[in-house]
Amino acid sequence: TSKKMFGDELIGDTDPREFPVDSVSWVEAVAGLKRAGLRLPSEAEWEYACRAGTSTPWSFGDDEREFPKFANLADSGSNPPARTTATGNDGFPLVAPVGRLRPNQFGLHDMHGNLWEWCEDRYGAYPGSARRFRKEHDDRLKTRVLRGGCFSRLPWSARSADRNRYPQAERMNLWGLRVARSIVRGPSGDK
Repeated sequence: TSKKMFGDELIGDTDPREFPVDSVSWVEAVAGLKRAGLRLPSEAEWEYACRAGTSTPWSFGDDEREFPKFANLADSGSNPPARTTATGNDGFPLVAPVGRLRPNQFGLHDMHGNLWEWCEDRYGAYPGSARRFRKEHDDRLKTRVLRGGCFSRLPWSARSADRNRYPQAERMNLWGLRVARSIVRGPSGDK
């Protein structure tokens, strides 16, 4: 875990081990997880986990007023104050300790907001998409997918389907990761 978020300031007397890992590049995340026998989720795995069986913009529905219960996003308590008319307040002006807000229907916390999360995939247009104008730029920079939004962003950037991208070797204090593990089946089909 990390306490690097905006200097060494932590909110209150929260144990730094309760915070998500931040300020990690995709390259660093992949290398560290590989050493531990883990990996980043694919973009499809991430979205499946985030949606938790729903088809609404967010795993908890389509009412933005519900955000303070489920997601750490820019709101009336943001620090610095967000340029928003949001009236809710999730109680965390910056990054929140893991698991402090309600989970989705799969029991997963912080799928919306808190930190953008790296996915395994290179960024590219979805099949059949008209968004191919940035392909050369994305290929040259080796951009990777980030999902979930972060504490400094508004709700639209934390929709279950929203995508972001950055070069894989860059790091920023708004980026973190979610761990995935592959399940290998034995010869008899046992897990």
